[in-house]
Amino acid sequence: MASTTLFVNKTGDMVKMKVGNSQYSSDIASIEGGGEYRMHVNMNDTYREFMVGIGDGGKKAIVSSDDCCDYQCITIKEVNGEIDLLREPRQQATASVVEGTAAVKKPWFTWKLWV
Repeated sequence: MASTTLFVNKTGDMVKMKVGNSQYSSDIASIEGGGEYRMHVNMNDTYREFMVGIGDGGKKAIVSSDDCCDYQCITIKEVNGEIDLLREPRQQATASVVEGTAAVKKPWFTWKLWV
């Protein structure tokens, strides 16, 4: 099952998103200031960490693939020179939607056929 997470850049700078490990990384997206990016993540994939950074400098934050499954929108802001990620949870199904009418088992044999 796949989910889509919206990343919104509320900083004045370009934000770069990368995936990888400590030695190697690949660019995923570059989000202009005020721009958006939709990331599709499969819930059955291997755990991954994505780096969100402003420029090539030191301002960085980590977003995991679990975050992408749990949150529908992640807003990137800069607060006091640091990156702040505001996460908006996905809507969960309410109990009234999950509960349904009870299944009624119909008898497979009745005497009415013989009468």
